[in-house]
Amino acid sequence: MKWLESEIVGAGDRKGDDEGTGLGVATRTRTRTKTPSPYKVLMLNDDYTPMEFVVLCLQRFFKMSIEDATRVMLHVHQRGVGVCGIF
Repeated sequence: MKWLESEIVGAGDRKGDDEGTGLGVATRTRTRTKTPSPYKVLMLNDDYTPMEFVVLCLQRFFKMSIEDATRVMLHVHQRGVGVCGIF
């Protein structure tokens, strides 16, 4: 890697080139980061939380209609777990 740095730094020092500019060409490409995959928010069933409260939370925090919130709540109630949002 030292030879690459010396080539880039010393590129403008050659005779006959644009003297005093100190410009060089970078030959290393930058790696791009991947966008993260979406997260699934899971809701678990329990014996203590009232169904009406679950519907209210789904409406308020996940911006669901009352029909969608009721559908998700019943799915979680019957199966034990369900997806309430993907972000």
